[in-house]
Amino acid sequence: MSTRSEMAEEIAARVKQMMKIQQNIGLDEDLQAMGFNSMDLMTLAIDLEDHYKLDFIPEELLFKNFATIRKIVNLVESK
Repeated sequence: MSTRSEMAEEIAARVKQMMKIQQNIGLDEDLQAMGFNSMDLMTLAIDLEDHYKLDFIPEELLFKNFATIRKIVNLVESK
């Protein structure tokens, strides 16, 4: 698996591409404030499951777990 830093960069790049934004995303930047919505959450969750070969349970698919890049990395690492 990637290092934590590489994983954060990969996830941030996926979020940027999905949201069609150019600006860099800080580890603790509020994604929902940037326009990240429930459809983005589900799309990202499926993408991460495929990329990292893991499965999220429904209780994990909450905005609080996908609020920032750091929280997403923590969730992926916990799998």
